[in-house]
Order: sequence, then C-alpha cells, then structure tokens
Amino acid sequence: MTEKEINGYWCNVNRKGIRFIKDEKGCRIRTHGATNRDGYPTTSYKGKTLNLCRVMYETVYGLIPPGMVVRHKCDNRQCINPEHLEVGTHADNVKDMDQRGRRAVGERNNQAKLTEAAVLVIKGSDTNAKELAEKFGVGVDAINRVRQGKTWTHVGEKITPPAPKTMDEERIQKLRQSGICKLTENKAREIRSSDELSCDLARKYGVSKATIRRVRQGVIWKNI
Repeated sequence: MTEKEINGYWCNVNRKGIRFIKDEKGCRIRTHGATNRDGYPTTSYKGKTLNLCRVMYETVYGLIPPGMVVRHKCDNRQCINPEHLEVGTHADNVKDMDQRGRRAVGERNNQAKLTEAAVLVIKGSDTNAKELAEKFGVGVDAINRVRQGKTWTHVGEKITPPAPKTMDEERIQKLRQSGICKLTENKAREIRSSDELSCDLARKYGVSKATIRRVRQGVIWKNI
C-alpha cells in the first residue's frame, strides 16, 4: 500500500471500527471478518483484498520494502498487534517455522506421498530410481531429490552420492568382475617401468603381447 491508500483505508475503518480481543500473551485477535487460505486475517479497500497484518505494520512502522514479508514474533498468524509484528525475508520466515516446529514437514504435510519409512528405504537402497518411483508411486525426480538430500532432510543421514567413475574405471571394473582383466594397477605400473621385452612380460603376467603394448602406450590403464 501507499501512504495515501493507508490514510484512505483508516478513514474508512474509523467509520466501521475493528473489533478484537486481547489474549494473555498480548495478541490482538480480530473477532470479525475473513481470513485467507493460510489463516491470516484479511480486509478490503476499494475492491482489493489486503492482508490486515501488513496493513497494521505499515500503519505503525511505514511501508514494507519490496520482497519482504511480515513475520509474527508471537507465532500467532491471526494476531494484528503491531508490537508482535516484524519484517523479514521469506527465508527468515521459513527458518522461524523450522526452529519453532510450525512447518508441516514430512508426514505432517498432507500432500506428502512418501513416509519416513519409505524415505529410509530410498536412502539406503541401491535400486535404480525408476524402480523405486514405481514402487512408492512417485516420480523419478522425487526419488532423486530424496537421495540428493534436497527433500526429507530430517530423516536419516544425508546421502552423499559417490563421485562419478571415469569410463576407463567402469570398463576395468566390469572386466575384473567378468574375469577377463588379469592386471591390477600395481602390475600395470610395473609393466610401464620395466625394460623387459613385451613377450617376456606377457608370459610373466599371463596376458597377450598386445595388452602389454597397450599398457605401455597408455591406451589402457590411463588413470595410473
């Protein structure tokens, strides 16, 4: 609101008045009028629906800077007592709710499809995200966000994803598992530093001369 709108609003209010009760904490709770879907009291002026808490703050302390929100120090969103109001960022508001246990997180959120038990399974499972998404009836993105620690951070420990393997490392690991790869990193280092003939090294390590040449040329085992 502008200064002119605030003055005009209160000229209108003075004719009608705002009725409220005062509780033991000093909160002033309006006893009439509507609230928005978040439970904050609203009022109207020239066809506009206004947040009454913002109106009360601006009347006493001045206009609210762009991007700032009104916060309740009393944790009572229906309170219109200016002494209980302060401004801050949306992030400040969320932090307040977390610290005071007012935010509906996890299973307390009626829109949540996962449970804490399901989240623990997801965080500890090696199953691919698509299968887990089908199992728990959510999207693949929801599974990935849980694993990356972007959601459900209050459940279990944050899982740090392993660093991605290079293509060479992946190929070597598959070869080792299949029994094809007979060399190890130490053996590959010995081959590179050796002055022996390729045929002798091939017999020594049980591989082909072509493999010895590829190790020496850096075609394979490039990561060492």
